[in-house]
Amino acid sequence: MNNLSLKTWLKLNFYLSNKILSKRITEKWFSLSNNLKEYSLILESTSFLKDVKLSERIYCILNNIKKNPICKLSNCTNITRFAQFSIGYSNYCSTKCANLDPETQKKIEIKCLKKFGTRRASQSDKVKRKVRKTNLKKFGVENPFQSEKIKDKIKQTLINNLGVDNPQKSNIIKNKSRKTCIVKYGTEYKSQQHIKIKNLNKLKDKNFLINLHHNERITLTKIATILGVTPKTVCNYFAKHDIKTFNYPSSSYEKEIIEFLDQENIEINSRKIIVPYELDIYLPNNKLAIEFNGMFWHSFNKKETPKEKRKHLLKIEMCEELGIQLFNIFENELVSLIIFSELKKHYYKITRHCDKNGIDIIGGASKIFKYFIDNYYQKSIISRVDRRSSDGSLYKKLGFKHLYNSNINYYYFKNKRFLYPKEKFQKHKLHEQLKIFDPKLTDYQNMFNNNYRRIWDCGSSIFSWNK
Repeated sequence: MNNLSLKTWLKLNFYLSNKILSKRITEKWFSLSNNLKEYSLILESTSFLKDVKLSERIYCILNNIKKNPICKLSNCTNITRFAQFSIGYSNYCSTKCANLDPETQKKIEIKCLKKFGTRRASQSDKVKRKVRKTNLKKFGVENPFQSEKIKDKIKQTLINNLGVDNPQKSNIIKNKSRKTCIVKYGTEYKSQQHIKIKNLNKLKDKNFLINLHHNERITLTKIATILGVTPKTVCNYFAKHDIKTFNYPSSSYEKEIIEFLDQENIEINSRKIIVPYELDIYLPNNKLAIEFNGMFWHSFNKKETPKEKRKHLLKIEMCEELGIQLFNIFENELVSLIIFSELKKHYYKITRHCDKNGIDIIGGASKIFKYFIDNYYQKSIISRVDRRSSDGSLYKKLGFKHLYNSNINYYYFKNKRFLYPKEKFQKHKLHEQLKIFDPKLTDYQNMFNNNYRRIWDCGSSIFSWNK
């Protein structure tokens, strides 16, 4: 009997309608009715199936299915599940794949637009209000995770199942997560997938790290740069290996600043002040900190996250809470440094002055005095103070009133020498300024495409003085 004859035989014996099979279709029936030959042929024709019901095998024969159906979603090779004879196989291997399919998303979007006026039901104000109302009625809060009862229940479930109140504390979860990441990304953590295997092996090599840090006196930040990882990653591995860390100046510029300051009580590359962030230089006696920001490592050539935009300002705000004044210096700005010491009220003395070797600041001092003379006799003066390098204390001493702090701002640069204000590269000007320009892209996307990088400041403090 060939497949065509078998198909006809199956229809005659078990096919009640297009969607229903006879209930007698069991292995026992084949044996009692002396049809074991047909039963063997059914098994042979569907040998690609393992441990399934006869109804699934007959469905495959009647529908000319020669192999296990796979998920409809592109790039997914998982086998789909057989629902029942009247339905056949599912189109997708899981709900997740079904929701990821562009066709499904399009259908959901059309349905939601028609019903709610939004692309997703969760975006609808009506749905949001309904959810909040239900949560308030059921839990007494707008979000169930705000409920202490729910929190306690989650903790208790975790304790019962895993012996801990947080899944991240469970070694079972940690090991499972590592195994999954190794299968999917080739590394123990998803965040490590960009790290080259040879560099990852170096991080795991305790002796290699000890040699770099203890013998060659290379800072953790510099080690991070060498291995193409974040300083936090290096710190984690040093803690894992229980390696003692030391504070070394990380650049020649930092060494110059430290030598210039000439103080005994000075902390370098400290992560103990504004945990977990690092301060390049900190003077405890003066409550003064200095951050030296390399142009490349502190800038971006793709759209930044809100956290990346605020990373310089964040440190200033954390220092302000501790009563510490933090100076932020960009790499291309370290040309001159002046320290003023107050002798008595309204009288100051320049105790230290240093210009970068090989650079002559023409008219620098005269411009400072001219500024004072030109503005001293004005009725009102408005001034903007860069929060990277000043807390405005000098203006307060001069009688200025602090009005407000501006939003953070950004600059563009290409060769580290010059910072360009964003106003120079407004979108309507870019077609004349850039070699590559796409009117469909934003101003910063066009700048990134032309090898410019973007670096964020800490905003400004606005002061006002009235006679």
